[in-house]
Amino acid sequence: MEQHLLTLNEIQAVELEIMKQLHKWCEQNKIRYCMGYGTLLGAVRHQGPIPWDNDMDILMPRPDFEKMLRLTRNNKIGKNISILHHSKDDRYHYSVARACDDRTRVFATYLVEQPRRLGVWVDIFPIDGMPEKSIGIKNRLRAGFFKKLQRVDLYASNKQPIIRICKKFLKKIFSNNNNYHMKMIDYYAKQIPFEESAYVADMVEVLPISMEKADFDNPILLKYEDTEFYAPRNWKDYLVKAYGDYMQLPPPEKRVTHDIRAVWLTEER
Repeated sequence: MEQHLLTLNEIQAVELEIMKQLHKWCEQNKIRYCMGYGTLLGAVRHQGPIPWDNDMDILMPRPDFEKMLRLTRNNKIGKNISILHHSKDDRYHYSVARACDDRTRVFATYLVEQPRRLGVWVDIFPIDGMPEKSIGIKNRLRAGFFKKLQRVDLYASNKQPIIRICKKFLKKIFSNNNNYHMKMIDYYAKQIPFEESAYVADMVEVLPISMEKADFDNPILLKYEDTEFYAPRNWKDYLVKAYGDYMQLPPPEKRVTHDIRAVWLTEER
């Protein structure tokens, strides 16, 4: 099959088309979302993608996230967007979902095991309620244990012999059959229901960034290239927590691009 290797600009263009279809689909199905991480930063600082970034991120309340998974289990978003999640693919070892363009394929060199059908994507992070401090510490420690096991299954950082030995040992002792590690991370993340908490966050990650729940009930639209997408009402607070002086460009050595090889399958184009 003839393949066309995508440039960074082409990857960003595909991601924008995914996001446009996803935005339209979310509105049609009354599903809440907001831009997050580098995508929100790009919208504010560049009115589009960060020039060296090659993925997009959105945040979705857990009830909406689970509704999305139900609606897309056997259906696409638009003509060619499929949702990838650990409940669908036992080779996909993330707690986030990905909206992937089926006409493309992505090969990530940093992954131990390639998902069965990974295309150029938009990451969708589930957002849960933030627990009280005492409960939160216990749950974060438990979830953190499974996050470490998740990384053993995910990343191909096997250059040092001691790391290879430790990974083999952990994989043998703590099996990830049927994505058990991801299911446990989700279990601890969901301990406080989204709708019952004044403050919410991306609890499946190591360092969650807190937001007001009302940000998702009353989002605003921000310009992103030739369109607009939803952003948290208090987007400035979010960006300060995530990046500090977010309008300041990082030094060149910290302008990191994901190490991926993306191709367009011209036969499916």
